Amino acid sequence: MSDPNRGPVAGTRLLLIVVSLVLLTAIVGSLTVWSALARPQGLEDAALSTAHTTHAPPVASPPLDQAARHIAFIISWERTETSAGGHSRLLHTTTRYQRSDGLYKLVQTYPAREGDAGRVVNYFGYLGLGLFRLDEKRQRLVFVVPQSYERSAVVESALRADPRFDREEDVRGQRALVMRTVEADEAAYTEEFHAPALGGLLVRRVEHSPIRREVWEPSNIEFGEPAASLFADIDRYRPDYTHYEREIQKRQREPQLRHLAQTMRELMARMRAVRPDGH
Repeated sequence: MSDPNRGPVAGTRLLLIVVSLVLLTAIVGSLTVWSALARPQGLEDAALSTAHTTHAPPVASPPLDQAARHIAFIISWERTETSAGGHSRLLHTTTRYQRSDGLYKLVQTYPAREGDAGRVVNYFGYLGLGLFRLDEKRQRLVFVVPQSYERSAVVESALRADPRFDREEDVRGQRALVMRTVEADEAAYTEEFHAPALGGLLVRRVEHSPIRREVWEPSNIEFGEPAASLFADIDRYRPDYTHYEREIQKRQREPQLRHLAQTMRELMARMRAVRPDGH
């Protein structure tokens, strides 16, 4: 017998996944880890694509639970842009350090260019709860987006059910499901490669048009625990939820977005249950 609630629940789950990507795109405007999901190109995108937002209760158990182990790995990506004339340039690199207890770090490095000395942006994430950007100047961990974690089987089912699902491919030894979006004139397309075994993590992205081609792909994937010293700052600075609160308030003012605002607030509450203001 079919479950009458299955459709709405699945629909809500997919809606929230899209919401996370949209929020990430706005955030990534200043970072670029996948451009935060409207146009993924930044760091926060990478983190967000790893997460799958679901309709979860406002309180959750801490992710750093030794009973719930995750795959520990280190992945480095390069984002490059190639013009129609064949000129290529490196836009930035990103490295993700994922611990088996659910804590991870993202390091995004922008190369030096004429008039720009380059910069490095650091993020810390709690798998299944949320992502923080390190603001060393203000000595804060700025909360940028919530997350929720699903089992690999659930992630794969959702990806295969997506109308954009096109095929499977291997990305540096990892099986990936490819989501393909083609523009109306068929002259441009976008492909996103998600690895189910890594929680649906976006491991590769290709954006192609007649005038440019942008590729975000891994240069290295290795498994094992990253060095503990990489995570020293997570306990050194206090969390700051001000920016995300403002994002919620903006949506709260729009009648058609109030339900989304409430969902955002509930997801943030899950993170605050683990990392409230201060330590």
